[in-house]
Amino acid sequence: MEEKANLRDVEAEILAKRTEMSGFETEYREVLAQFAEMTSRYAQEMQAIEELLRQRVEIHASYTTAPPMKRSSSKSRNKGSIRETIQVRDKKPSTTRDGPKKKKWFNIHLKVDRRKPC
Repeated sequence: MEEKANLRDVEAEILAKRTEMSGFETEYREVLAQFAEMTSRYAQEMQAIEELLRQRVEIHASYTTAPPMKRSSSKSRNKGSIRETIQVRDKKPSTTRDGPKKKKWFNIHLKVDRRKPC
């Protein structure tokens, strides 16, 4: 008899849980639908932000891109940049008649040649 009573109690708990799960399932599906909608909205918003950032970069690029400068004389076309000129000049060894090469400071001779009068 006692086992039958325990079985009826367990069956009643199972029935109550199924009823509870039925209501929970309805609520779960509603929340899941909202989640899917919010996920889709989030993806759309992120795509819109990325598009706006891309447009911003293009606008910044249009402001910072300078048109190439036109040179007025043919003489200036033959000259390289100042840096190239300095690099070429610095690569040449500086030698003198007296012997080994002497270092220059900003292309100014620091050692005075005593043979030449001022």
